[in-house]
Amino acid sequence: MSTTQLTTCDVDEPQLNDRQRRFVAEYLVSLNGADAARRAGYAHAKVAAARLLKNPQVAAAIGNVRRNDLERLELTRERILQELACIALRDVADLCDEDGIIRINDLRQLPERVRRCVDSIKCKQHTDADGNISQSIELKLAPKNAAVELAMKHFGLLSDKQAANAVPIVRLSDLCPRPSKPNPVEQRILAVEQLATDQE
Repeated sequence: MSTTQLTTCDVDEPQLNDRQRRFVAEYLVSLNGADAARRAGYAHAKVAAARLLKNPQVAAAIGNVRRNDLERLELTRERILQELACIALRDVADLCDEDGIIRINDLRQLPERVRRCVDSIKCKQHTDADGNISQSIELKLAPKNAAVELAMKHFGLLSDKQAANAVPIVRLSDLCPRPSKPNPVEQRILAVEQLATDQE
């Protein structure tokens, strides 16, 4: 049985005809109105899709199936925001052991909030000259900047227009506290940053 057939069974809306139910099922698979209308058998797919998506009964059917999916998957607003917070507020130090060294021998040893930020994992096996096998793990974390921007939009801290035009300026000297008298390296950093600020 295909994915579409399974989804069609979930569209239990007696006020819709068979073709409208098929449209709803196809739309929930692809989220493309014209494609869904074409697969549901409508001749003028774009026109039909625009009409169907404005139909209150079709819109209600789409909403009902989505709500049922969210309940079945336990995708609550709070849970999604928690996932977003894990990415936006993660601390790189959580990847380190007590000596400040990143060692990933067992993913289960990582804190859950860090594991939830992992976007992909690559494992490589290495064999040395003596035939000993070792493994290295490469973790790719979900983009933090995108999560911060999404969270700011959600809480009304950043409008779409501001997001498009904003170019965040982060100075290295702002990232970590420094003693009252900077060392020579810090003095150079401050001088470069001041020069860049003066040229703006």
